[in-house]
Amino acid sequence: MTVGKLHLFVLMLGVIMIVSSFTFSRNVLEKTPSDLGVSIELFNYTIKESILLENRNNRTVNETVYIAIPQNSTYQSSYMISFIPAPIMIRDNNNNTIAYLSFSMEPKERKWINSTFRVVVKSYKINFNYNIAKWPSLDISEKYTGKTLYWDTYNSTLIEFLRSIVGNDDNPVSISQKIAEKLASMIDYIPLPVRLGSDRSLVYEGGRIVLKGDCSEVADVYITLARIAGIPARMAFGFLLENMSRTVYWLNETRENFTEALPHWGGHAWSQVYLRPWGWVDVELLEGFKPKLGDYSWRHIVYGTESTKFGGSELEDFVLPSFSDVLYVKFEFIGAG
Repeated sequence: MTVGKLHLFVLMLGVIMIVSSFTFSRNVLEKTPSDLGVSIELFNYTIKESILLENRNNRTVNETVYIAIPQNSTYQSSYMISFIPAPIMIRDNNNNTIAYLSFSMEPKERKWINSTFRVVVKSYKINFNYNIAKWPSLDISEKYTGKTLYWDTYNSTLIEFLRSIVGNDDNPVSISQKIAEKLASMIDYIPLPVRLGSDRSLVYEGGRIVLKGDCSEVADVYITLARIAGIPARMAFGFLLENMSRTVYWLNETRENFTEALPHWGGHAWSQVYLRPWGWVDVELLEGFKPKLGDYSWRHIVYGTESTKFGGSELEDFVLPSFSDVLYVKFEFIGAG
């Protein structure tokens, strides 16, 4: 199981109870477009989330809450069944749909927020035809290949490192695959309470270069190298499920520190690259520690993407209240083969 930087979420959010139940079933659909080589298998989920807010202030507050929800994308369809109290759906700067709620809370008052979604995950695998690969258009390149706080595309060491990986290769799919294979062989997976970013994640240790960190660091380095190569790249965040039967992820924000919560949490982040003509393609390096470009499993549920500055923890994008505190978080996944 891979884990992000949950302590930043604890510091920012304080006390909320989230209890989610995922009921799993699947339908199989084999679909292989002759021109793109894509095979797809559908997995259906019912996602129930309950959030308990507590106002620990000694005054009435006008609370506003931002809640990340399962997204609609090429390989995921999300349908809202219920949401109480009713939210306003808004979009952030990365075009993610977010539930926005506003209500008054009395001193010491607790309030539940309950929602149910149906989500169809389209697990896919691409049999890439390198001959039809094309470089992206200028507008996509300008938006998704620049430098950010965690993706330093001007770092001369990373530029040279990329050159050693890809040489004179000028095929975007081949370059993306070579970067994935190289980084997968270098990972020294260590859960970290802080986010290092691309500049500090690659270290020289034991006579070789290693990629040290967890899902955030792995994604940061991949995204940075892809952007240096001129390939549009961004980060996706959500959950990585453990199995198809029953998985429970939970956080006790009041009694556990970062290390204690690691064994039972499933927050995850991974990379995506834009490859024409396929569009946004997922890159997973921590699922079995194998390079998986365009090999996207049923284990992923997407709650958002980040292309500009990424907040420092995938967890802080799930629930963000203004005044309330977080008490406990639980997600239950129930599956059937």
